[in-house]
Amino acid sequence: MLPQLSSDEFQLVSRAKQLLHWLVSNRYCSYCGNKNIFESKEEALYCSCINTYTYPTISPCIITLVTNGNKILLARNKLFPEGMFSALAGFIEAGETAEEALVREVKEEVNIEVSNIRYFASQSWPFPSQLMLGYYCECLTGNPVPDGIEIEEAAWFDINNLPNIPPPTSIAGKLINSYIEGR
Repeated sequence: MLPQLSSDEFQLVSRAKQLLHWLVSNRYCSYCGNKNIFESKEEALYCSCINTYTYPTISPCIITLVTNGNKILLARNKLFPEGMFSALAGFIEAGETAEEALVREVKEEVNIEVSNIRYFASQSWPFPSQLMLGYYCECLTGNPVPDGIEIEEAAWFDINNLPNIPPPTSIAGKLINSYIEGR
C-alpha cells in the first residue's frame, strides 16, 4: 500500500496504525492489571493505581545511506522481496546516541566503517511504532560483507544504475533520491 499513498496520506495512515497498536497493547495497567482508561484531555491512558499516564511508545531507529562519490551502498534484508534493496537501518539501543547507533549498525550489518555523518530528516514509521532518523554518511573502508543474519545481500551501486529501491514516500526512498538529485 505504501507506494500508492501520498506523503500526507502515509502520515495519516501511519499515525492511525501506531495509535491503534498502542491502544491494543496497553489495554491493561502494567502495575495492577486493571483496565486503563483513555483520558481525552491528556490523550493518554490512565490508571488510578499509580496516578500516572501511559503515552504512546515510540522506538527510535536510524536509517543511513552510506555513500562513496557516485556510488551508494544498498542492502537487501532477508525479509525484503527478491531484488529490493534499501539503505541500512536499525534500532537505537539504550544509552546510545543516534550517531553511535548508526556506526554500530553499519559495522554489524555490512562490516563497513563510516565517517562524516550528516542528518537528513525523520519519518514516523508504523511497523509498529518507530521514529526513523535519516542520515547520510561516507564510507571509510572497502567492500560490504553482509552479516547473513539480517542482511542477505549488500553492494555498491552507481547512482545511474540502481536496483529496485523503496518508494519516494519512504524515508529510504527520500534519502536515495535526494542524494542522486544532489549529485
